[in-house]
Amino acid sequence: MRCHKVIIGEKMDSPDITLDSWMHHIHHEEQKWVKEKFDHFINGRRSTFELEYRSLHRDGQYRYLLTRAFSVRDPETHKAKRIVGTITDITQVKINQQKIEGLNNKLEKQIDQRTQSLTASNRLLMEEIRDRKETEDSLQRHRLLLQKTEYLAQVGGWELTLHNMNLHWIEETFRIHELPRSTQLNLDIFINFFEKSTRHKIHSALQGVMDQQEPFDLVLPLITAKANRIWVRAIGEPVIENNKLTRIIGSIQNITELKRLEQMKNDFISTVSHELRTPITSIHGSIKLLLNNVICEIPDAAKSMLDIAEKNSQHLLTLINDLLDMEKISSGKMTFEIKQHSLDLLINEAIKLNQTYADRFGVIITLQKPIPDCELSVDSTRFLQVMSNLLSNAAKFSPMEGEVIVHTSTISNNQIRISVQDFGNGIPDDFKDKIFSKFSQAGGIHTNQIGGTGLGLSISQAIIERMSGTISFESSKNAGSIFYFELSATFNENTQGVNNPDEIKINT
Repeated sequence: MRCHKVIIGEKMDSPDITLDSWMHHIHHEEQKWVKEKFDHFINGRRSTFELEYRSLHRDGQYRYLLTRAFSVRDPETHKAKRIVGTITDITQVKINQQKIEGLNNKLEKQIDQRTQSLTASNRLLMEEIRDRKETEDSLQRHRLLLQKTEYLAQVGGWELTLHNMNLHWIEETFRIHELPRSTQLNLDIFINFFEKSTRHKIHSALQGVMDQQEPFDLVLPLITAKANRIWVRAIGEPVIENNKLTRIIGSIQNITELKRLEQMKNDFISTVSHELRTPITSIHGSIKLLLNNVICEIPDAAKSMLDIAEKNSQHLLTLINDLLDMEKISSGKMTFEIKQHSLDLLINEAIKLNQTYADRFGVIITLQKPIPDCELSVDSTRFLQVMSNLLSNAAKFSPMEGEVIVHTSTISNNQIRISVQDFGNGIPDDFKDKIFSKFSQAGGIHTNQIGGTGLGLSISQAIIERMSGTISFESSKNAGSIFYFELSATFNENTQGVNNPDEIKINT
């Protein structure tokens, strides 16, 4: 085994390599299975032998060796008589294989990482695609819902780009004008759809937006492409971008049905005014004459029936007048004749006018601490109407044989407060937010018994606000209520700027 000496670094003159010394050089982890393989080769019937193992080199390092051999065997016993073979140092091959395996492992790891990264990216991409699809679906639903809403409400949109005067309409705007969507639009077409007598209004409104950035809100008649006359509400607002007016956007709504209903309402109010108020006023006056024995002496049994008729006719007359007032307020047709009036005279007249009504409930109206030499700029008729609403309410909600207090006080050099206090059950907490709403009445048996239209306070609020004042109230359960309003006033030198320290309060 001279070649083995060279491979493991032994000198040629060193002792020959025996089977034991060869086995001794093999790495201890491999000696057992190498010996088993070799014994099997010697004693078995296989004629070839090939084995890779590590063998100790003289320099102290292990080398990878490849041994290949074949045996010459005894024909009878089949035992190896002689073995011929080669020993090859394959250390470098093994090192190269390990490097290749390392590179392969590294490559596989990188591939795994890339695969995981791609998987994660694909997952994120799929999530993004799903989210985008959901967003697109949501936008589509909202778009369809918006289109349906526009159709049901008959509200169209428009936009005018000023740098090129390009006009854009949405689908509902074309539908309102009964115009094909393929129609080429411009500003003149838009204006000319309005009835000829009102075109100057929309033209001036658009010019006002362009010149002064003033929005507009107009109700005008319009002639559609199919020659149908409709009413529309046209709204326009400026769009300022980088401190420059760039566009006008707006809406146009078909309000023909609303105008029809408004006309029906006006016709009804007119009917109430002319066909009901006049005869009821006459009936009410006649009943009062009968009750006062002006025409003839009325038996007591008939008087009780006439008294009921008088109260009911008065209730109907009040209801009709309240309805007419609400219509005037809503349409802006309620006129005001503002003049200077003495506060003291107005308050005393209001008390005088309402004391007879308060007598029905056994209630007395008293004035506490009047302010002398004070004047208000008001419409006296409307002022007395507000006072009558507050005083009649206070009387109705006061206990029998109770008292209603009218109090005036200065709250600044040019402001006064007029308060009306009752000592009834107060206003329920859940009704306070609705106290000035139309047709609002707090529930309860007492309310149903005393009646009312539920319009008085709403009308009073509108009147006071039209006279540049404010109205409010305070109330506590079982402690009564105070309704008060504040108005501008002028004083003489003796009263100007004097505050009244005895402002009335709710006792809780």
